[in-house]
Amino acid sequence: MLPIADYSHWRMNNKRPYVVWVIVGICAIVYIYQILSQDQNMFIYRYGMLPGHVLGWELPMGLEFITTPGWLTLVTSTFLHGSFTHILFNMLYLWIFGDNIEQSYGWLGFLVFYIAGGVIANLTHLAFSLNATDAFIPTIGASGAIAAVMGSYLALFPTSKIRTIVFFFFISFTEIPAYIYLVIWLVMQFFGVFGGSFGTAWWAHIGGFVFGYIIGFIYLKIFKPYAPPPWRPIQNTFKNPFKKNQFQDGRNELENDIWKR
Repeated sequence: MLPIADYSHWRMNNKRPYVVWVIVGICAIVYIYQILSQDQNMFIYRYGMLPGHVLGWELPMGLEFITTPGWLTLVTSTFLHGSFTHILFNMLYLWIFGDNIEQSYGWLGFLVFYIAGGVIANLTHLAFSLNATDAFIPTIGASGAIAAVMGSYLALFPTSKIRTIVFFFFISFTEIPAYIYLVIWLVMQFFGVFGGSFGTAWWAHIGGFVFGYIIGFIYLKIFKPYAPPPWRPIQNTFKNPFKKNQFQDGRNELENDIWKR
């Protein structure tokens, strides 16, 4: 299933999601710089998140060039991506789910939330990577932070509809309630963990998602205690991702070792 748009009856205003746009732009610029650099792997190892480096472990022979402070890579790694499809799908999810959350938290609140979500996601992955095999494999990608956005979306907009492309023998378009889509997505992350699928930081997705849901739940309880129930009927106001103002209401062996989120 691939989401292409969403619509929600519970939308506070029509402010443009400038922070989402800026994050997408920064990720695109960093990716272009990355692929044009003389040594992509060195760039990824320098700014990606290595669990052992974050914890201050001695760097293995050959990685002495890493000078970025380990704690800083908890943030820098969220702006790096391993391939065009990696950044494409990450930015698609951010584009679809991020604008609603930015409008809910405000631009500054969303920015802090997004960065915190990326850090929490990285720390979750770190907690399950304290072994000789994984400690010095770089983790890169924005999907841990985006998973936090999706977690908050589940808390704030559970009955919004997600316009989705379904690939099953043939291609079809359907609208799925957000709580169904997002719960299925979360379950798939656990299948990735226990299915032994290597190369994706599944725990980062799970940690980011849980963090985002908790923040969304707290936000509702503190700031919107009298908000309309999110399960009320939804107005069929479809958001075309290519148009504005739709809502008027509410390459070598090292590359194979990079954890892509």
